[in-house]
Amino acid sequence: YENWSDGNHRAANQLMGNQVFLNTGLSADHLGPVSLGFVHDPRFMVAIPISDNSSKRDRLILKDLKTVILREQREGVDAASWYCKVIWERMKEDITKEVVSSDEDLLAYYNILQKNKILFFLILNTVLESENGLECLEYGLRRRFRMMHGHEYDYMFETDSRSHLFGKILAATKRNSTTSSEREVDRFVRIALESITGYAQKENRRTSVYLDEVELSMIEDLKQLLKDEANAYYIDKAFEKIMDHVQCRLLDE
Repeated sequence: YENWSDGNHRAANQLMGNQVFLNTGLSADHLGPVSLGFVHDPRFMVAIPISDNSSKRDRLILKDLKTVILREQREGVDAASWYCKVIWERMKEDITKEVVSSDEDLLAYYNILQKNKILFFLILNTVLESENGLECLEYGLRRRFRMMHGHEYDYMFETDSRSHLFGKILAATKRNSTTSSEREVDRFVRIALESITGYAQKENRRTSVYLDEVELSMIEDLKQLLKDEANAYYIDKAFEKIMDHVQCRLLDE
């Protein structure tokens, strides 16, 4: 899930390797679960006891999501990845208006996000198996890695685990481009592509999720676009439209 999420990945990984987590009994917790589509980014992480993190797993916690909303406003960055932003916007509205007022109220959204994630990966698998699909996904991953994931910098953070500013990026310095840093791109792409096939093949992913007739038609149009590699911009937009439709349908259902 991590390699398909948005956010500043390098900064998040650097924070997770910080001394604050070395022999302290603390671990880095994503306030919004990455496995449900939230970003992999230090600005949406907290330090909590390892046992608490293990028991939390991927549950949605109202207190945590209220913190996510505040940090999103403070930092001016999105807390949800592109493929679940429609759902997150509805969640934020319901939390702010107190339509959602307990962890139990979030169970419906949890199920929606789970279904959305499953459909996202199944659509990715359809693209992967289509003509020029592998090349298209690899190109897109490399572009996203360089543009969005912050790998050109080294970071300094607020690391006081008791502070509400924990995880805030305080400074960024330019990295030297090395053979090792270039290999990071190849590793990122390889793991991301392998995860698609692995996810699709797992038997425990069999659920009641489905793609409706409109979405299936949109996917066929996307597959036609894939046949011409010059359509990169239109392919991205077509995929976004499919996921927007999926999210709206899941919310309506």
